Amino acid sequence: MTQLPGGGRPRTFRSGTAIFGMLGSVVVAALLLIDAFVRGGFVEGMLITPWVLLVLWGVYVFFYAPNVRTDASGIRLHNVLTIIDIPWGRVADVRLRWQVEVVLEDGRVVSGFGGPTRGRATKRRSIAAETDESTPPAPVREVGLIQEEWNRARERGTDDAPMRRRADVVALIAFAVIAAWCIIAVVVAYG
Repeated sequence: MTQLPGGGRPRTFRSGTAIFGMLGSVVVAALLLIDAFVRGGFVEGMLITPWVLLVLWGVYVFFYAPNVRTDASGIRLHNVLTIIDIPWGRVADVRLRWQVEVVLEDGRVVSGFGGPTRGRATKRRSIAAETDESTPPAPVREVGLIQEEWNRARERGTDDAPMRRRADVVALIAFAVIAAWCIIAVVVAYG
């Protein structure tokens, strides 16, 4: 995807809990591995490492990697092991149901599992509530920003390139390496 005109950067929308979850998982994994290497030695640590990395890979793929990214050329929906690039010219609507949904000009709907999501209604106490000014929840504001980018693209003229769907090759290669390491660890431990 390209840079926004005027030096602006693409916007990435990701769940805030995904960031904290990934950071927490990395810290826990690091502590477990340090303990394994200190108590068990190098060989024991190397036998345990792929299993910890496999869990960390799962947290990354299912919770952190999914996101919605926009720029001047279109919207990218990075779902679990799938990346979908949609030029703005192919978009008929962007809406928020349980997650961001992009309605294509041919009527198909593509969901973005990692961007803004409609959560449970919460009772907020703030100055805005006291003054009867209601501010929309963060997911609604984020979808509004995506819609603004889409409207700016329509005003500029949009690209009619086709939608591209592809696999998340980096995550799949990482899985293959970790899986091979797991197999080697089992062979060494029980072979």
